[in-house]
Amino acid sequence: MRPTGRHGVVLLLAGLLVGAAVVPGTAAAVVRGSPDLQVSLSDDTVTAGENGQLELTLTNEGDVDAGSAGNPALASQVTTARGVDVTVDAGGTPISVETDTRSLGRLQQGGEAPLAYGLSVDEDATPGTYTLDVTAEYRYTSSIAERNGARNHETETRHFEVEVEIDDRARFEVVDTDAAVRVGSTGTVGVTMRNVGSEAASDATVALASENGDITFGESGSATRFVGDWAPGETRTVEYEAAAAESAEIQRYALTATANFEDEDGVERQSESLPLGVEPLPEQRFPVVDAEHSVAVGDTGTVRLTLENDGAVPVRDATVTLGSGSPALAFGESESATRFVGDWAPGETRTVEYDLSATDAAEARSYALDATVDYVTPDGERGSAPPASVGVTPAPERGFTLSNVSTDLRVGEEGQVRGTITNEGETAARNVVVEFTTENANVSPLETAYSVGTLEPGETADFAFTAEVGSAADAGPRQFSFVATYRDGEGETRTSDELLTRQRIAPGADTLAVEPVEATYAPGGGGELTVRVTNTADETLTDVSANLFADDPISVDDGEAVVAELAPGESTTLTFGVSAGSDAIAKSYPVSVDFQYEDADGDTHVSDSHQVPVTVAEPETDGGGGGLPLPLLGFGAVGVVGVGVVLRRRR
Repeated sequence: MRPTGRHGVVLLLAGLLVGAAVVPGTAAAVVRGSPDLQVSLSDDTVTAGENGQLELTLTNEGDVDAGSAGNPALASQVTTARGVDVTVDAGGTPISVETDTRSLGRLQQGGEAPLAYGLSVDEDATPGTYTLDVTAEYRYTSSIAERNGARNHETETRHFEVEVEIDDRARFEVVDTDAAVRVGSTGTVGVTMRNVGSEAASDATVALASENGDITFGESGSATRFVGDWAPGETRTVEYEAAAAESAEIQRYALTATANFEDEDGVERQSESLPLGVEPLPEQRFPVVDAEHSVAVGDTGTVRLTLENDGAVPVRDATVTLGSGSPALAFGESESATRFVGDWAPGETRTVEYDLSATDAAEARSYALDATVDYVTPDGERGSAPPASVGVTPAPERGFTLSNVSTDLRVGEEGQVRGTITNEGETAARNVVVEFTTENANVSPLETAYSVGTLEPGETADFAFTAEVGSAADAGPRQFSFVATYRDGEGETRTSDELLTRQRIAPGADTLAVEPVEATYAPGGGGELTVRVTNTADETLTDVSANLFADDPISVDDGEAVVAELAPGESTTLTFGVSAGSDAIAKSYPVSVDFQYEDADGDTHVSDSHQVPVTVAEPETDGGGGGLPLPLLGFGAVGVVGVGVVLRRRR
């Protein structure tokens, strides 16, 4: 029967290979071989109720059946398994394989590949040995003709069996938990566990670990307790000292318990991490429900607080400590003060009073004070409630405000900053001096102090400062600061808070004005660019030097000019040499000119760039179209200009 389909192709190819192998004068014309896969287990023992991994190792012990030993490349090809798919089937056993087929790209002769499969074992699995089926499917090249490279490809499926033992070691489960720890305090966590395995455990310990920083064991996230021998079916309760942070919430926090032990053969074992949940008890809170104070900057007053027991239990031996986090507020010579309260029932309020001082360095802003309640619970445990914060704002010692602030400051010029200061305090401020304290490096006050004398409560006074703005300054809004120094009723020198205002610095006025006089050229031509420069300042400028810049298609042949002196309002013309490229189109192009000069004080300044338009225009021709060609016309124009120069020089 004639072969058909894929098998026919294989047989025909095989015939060709056989024919090639017997050609006279050739040796080992065909290389033949195949992979030889083997499967092994690195650990063949599991435990009932375990969730873990099955570690398989796949090796290739392939052989070359025929062929030239002098061609190792072809030998490697016929012994390499490609597209390897490995599947594990645990059907009919108490073991479940959680991983689908694992795939490899290729496995060469002598190579090995570890393959991990997730598995779970039934909790009630009977100890013993169970067989798992392993199937490996792969492709390979079975033969290669050395002479023409003809190949024969095969697909192979191999079946293996591996044995897995379910042993009867000890196993554990959490059957109960009991948490007696309060938010913001310490307490105990009890964990009850049972050995549900079929074997006893020796020298057992149980480690309890927290997965959240809100629940800790001392300074650590875990703690371990010794249990000892633990028989099958036996239940043990292990207690741990635990703490719940002030940030903890009334919710279940995840913890894990892990047993470490020796089995009956003396082998050290570790159980799975067993999850459990702990919910802390609500914390004992004492919020501030009312607060009053009468303290001013530089003075001593009182702070009166009313707090409520917002917790679930009554407390005894309660104290309330009020502390300041700022040196501007103090309780005598201390940062805190304590008052005794005693017994305190849930829902009951208590009022405590403290003497508080605000130093001269204090500001009229809110300062935070923390009230902390320490107590003893009905169980005799000492507790400390989270601090309750209260804000205290000292009254201002003296107050000043600014109004009607204006300025005519301009970049590169002198100007004035004017304004009005008002005494907003309740007593007179004597010898008041307004100080200009700005730190802007480009603004230089000629004087920094302005005396306005005595200001009664509500009285105002005007002030003015002359300042110079540097030429390097940028125009725009700037913040200026002032303070008022004065003497109080006891003759002590005081300084007000910083008084801020936002004012605008105007751009500097153009000192030099520039306008073109003669600035038209033909494409490919050039000549003189004449501009008129006028001194618009109110002072004489000296050593005025000009520099001209241009971009393609305009080029600068002579870009410098100098004027020794320009009086206010005086104008002069400057001449530069420019050229227009031959490819320039007829339109206007900008060129830039800037200046360096000295003012009447001898200071050197550099101006902003001034743009001047130059025009490129086509030369006019006669109506008949019989004009000279453009290049010749250009030379003619140059000749005329040359004649003009000669005549001018002769005159």
